[in-house]
Amino acid sequence: MVVAGAVSAQSLDALSINVSPPVSYLYVKPGAGISAPIHLENQGRYTVNVTPQLVDFRPNHETGQVVLQQTTDFKYLSIAGDQDQWGKSFIIRPGENYTLPLTIAIPADFPQGEYYLSVLFNVEQMLIPDLENSANTILSGVVASHLVLAVNLDETDRSQIVIKDFKLPKVVDSLMGINFQIWAKNVGLNAGPVKGQLTISHWPSLSEQVYEFFPDMVLAGSQRQVRGMSKEDLAQLEKLAKQEELIVANGDDFLTMQSQFLEENLISDFSYKRPFLLGTYDFRLELGEEEQLERVIALPFSIVIVIISLPLFYRFFVFLIRSMTTVKRTKRQE
Repeated sequence: MVVAGAVSAQSLDALSINVSPPVSYLYVKPGAGISAPIHLENQGRYTVNVTPQLVDFRPNHETGQVVLQQTTDFKYLSIAGDQDQWGKSFIIRPGENYTLPLTIAIPADFPQGEYYLSVLFNVEQMLIPDLENSANTILSGVVASHLVLAVNLDETDRSQIVIKDFKLPKVVDSLMGINFQIWAKNVGLNAGPVKGQLTISHWPSLSEQVYEFFPDMVLAGSQRQVRGMSKEDLAQLEKLAKQEELIVANGDDFLTMQSQFLEENLISDFSYKRPFLLGTYDFRLELGEEEQLERVIALPFSIVIVIISLPLFYRFFVFLIRSMTTVKRTKRQE
C-alpha cells in the first residue's frame, strides 16, 4: 500500500520541490524484490541540484512522529540496483519532473519484520553572484520520503490498534465546550491504520454528532494522537476525491486542494460545543476492535455563581452608596 501525497521544501518561492509519495508502506517477501519509485517535481523558479541520501528513522513512541537518524545499515534498497548511486547529484530544471528508480531486493534468509527508512533529498540552488564577496548566495533545503518496509512471508495484517488514552472531562460548565483528545497505540507486529469513530449523544435529542477517524498509520510499538473530522466534512472530502479527474483536466492541482481541505477540517484536539450544555452527554469511542463508553455531565456553574453573587454585589453597592452619602453629610456639617 502506498499513501500518496506531496511535501515541499521552500525558501520564499525560489525552492519548491514536491516529493511523492511522502510516505510509503511496502511489502516484500524474503528472497523477492520490488520497485519503489519516488517522483520529484520542481515547482520553483530555478534549477536545483538534488542529492539523495538513505537513512533510518524511528518513530517517537509518545507521538508517533518521525525521528531521523544519521545513517543506515540497510543495504538492500538501491537506486536502479546500484548502491553507489547514493550521494550522487542530479539536476531538475523549473517545471521538470524526475523519477528516482528505487529497487528493493531482499535475501532469502533476511529476518522478517518492519524496517523504517527515509530517503532524504538535499536540495541546493545557486542564485545571483555576490560580486563584492566573489561568492554565490545559495538557498538549500531538505525534503524526505519515508518508507515503512514489511518483510514477511505473507501480507497478513498483524497490527493491533488499541485505545491508549481517552482524555475527557467528567464535569463541564454549561457555557463551555467539551474538549477531548484520543490516543491510539499499536501493540501488534506491523504498522496499521487507525479505524473507528466517535459518537456523541444527548438525551432527549435524537441527533448524534459523529466524528470519523482519519486512517493515519501507527507503527508497531508506537502511539499517536488520533485525528478525525465530522461525517459532513468526510462526505465533502469523498466528493472532492470523485472529482479528481475533472479537477486535473481543468488544470488545477488536486493534491494541493486535498491538502488544504485536510488542513482546514482535520482535527486532533476535538471540541464539542453548543450554545448551552445541560445534562448528560454520552461519548462512545470505537477504535479498532475496542469500544469505550464515557459520560460527561454539564451543569450551569457560571450561571449559579452569577445568581449567588448578585445579592452580594447588591449589598456591596448599597453599602458604597450609603458610605458616600454619610461622607457627604459629614463634610456639609463641618
